[in-house]
Amino acid sequence: MPDDLDPRDREVLAAAADWFDHAEPIPPGVLDAAYAAGGMARLDEELAALAFDSLVAGVAMRAAGSERQARLISFVADQVTIDIEVSEDGTSILGQIDPVPTGEVLLESDGGDVEVAVDEFGRFRVGVPAWPARLRVVGATVTPWVSG
Repeated sequence: MPDDLDPRDREVLAAAADWFDHAEPIPPGVLDAAYAAGGMARLDEELAALAFDSLVAGVAMRAAGSERQARLISFVADQVTIDIEVSEDGTSILGQIDPVPTGEVLLESDGGDVEVAVDEFGRFRVGVPAWPARLRVVGATVTPWVSG
């Protein structure tokens, strides 16, 4: 409800909502189906497959003087390859998308979505607000969720 409603209008609307809840309740599962339908707009995006993960392969890239290792991850889909390096401290991702995407690229995480600026060679660097996170090339592909 809008914040600027008169308190009496709020009471009337609340009473009407209660009446509808009792007179014609929403059947179980309908809200879940409605929320799921909202995600249907992205069905054309292919889930990229994990092709390589240095954490799983045991390959390490340790920066001089650092205890933590950078993590290298590659994802592939039919038409897109995404290679990323998660920084030693887990706060940023350096990566490249091939071919260079023509549309929007997002980093999605529990901390919110961040638009990713990609240069003319498909390269990018983005801060990670929270983990797990994933990359979405809108209209093309999305990576699986990855933990930092």
